[in-house]
Amino acid sequence: MTVAGGNGRGAAANQFDYPMHVIYMASTGNLIVTDTGNARIQVWAPNATCGITVIRSQFLDPITSAFDATGQNLYVVDKSGNTVKRFALISANSICSK
Repeated sequence: MTVAGGNGRGAAANQFDYPMHVIYMASTGNLIVTDTGNARIQVWAPNATCGITVIRSQFLDPITSAFDATGQNLYVVDKSGNTVKRFALISANSICSK
């Protein structure tokens, strides 16, 4: 069963280009996806038909991510940028179908 993507390779909100890592958020059921080829981080709500890009244009080659103990800060490893970046994530209303 496909739960995110599945619409071919690309940069649209319902597509990925080499997704490398996913975090399941048990509290919300959301998936946090590191989409390496599109250099973005997306949030996919349960049963959504597309993801919400929450971080973009901050990386050269994001490959993995992790939350801190509070669940409020996301750390992203940028392989080609030789960096680890921290982002404070806030809730965003979904504009995609569920």
